[in-house]
Amino acid sequence: MMAFPPQSPSAQDSMGLWASGLSIASSLGYRDANEVSWSQLVQSVERMVDSRELAVLVDGDGGFGNFNNARLLARKLRQARVAGVSLEDSCFPKLNSLIGERHPLADIDDFCDRLRALNMQSPKILFSWPGSRR
Repeated sequence: MMAFPPQSPSAQDSMGLWASGLSIASSLGYRDANEVSWSQLVQSVERMVDSRELAVLVDGDGGFGNFNNARLLARKLRQARVAGVSLEDSCFPKLNSLIGERHPLADIDDFCDRLRALNMQSPKILFSWPGSRR
C-alpha cells in the first residue's frame, strides 16, 4: 500500500473503504481479469473519495502492466487522494484469484520494478500483496 498523507484522511481513522478490483469490474459489467482499464479504475475511485470522508484503499491488481503503467497508476491515484494501494505479484493480464488453484506469477524483477514505480510516487509506505505466491 502506498499512502499519501497530505491529502488523505488520517491513517488513525478507524473507518475506510476497500476499492476492490472485483467489485469495480463487476459494477462496470466486466470480469475481474484486467478488462477494466487503469483510467476506469481511477474514475471509480475518484467518485468514492469524493463521496465519503473515509480513507480509500485501492486494489491495484498487478499495476496494470509494466513499470510505466504502475507509475502512471500511482500518480493518478495520488492525485485522486487515495489513502493507499495494494499491488499483487500476478502476471498481466491477471485472472481472478478465486478461479483455479495456481496462477502464473510475475517475473520477480518485473514485479520489483512495479513496486519501485509505486515507491517513486510515495516513498513513505509501500505494501505488496504476494497473494499469488502460495
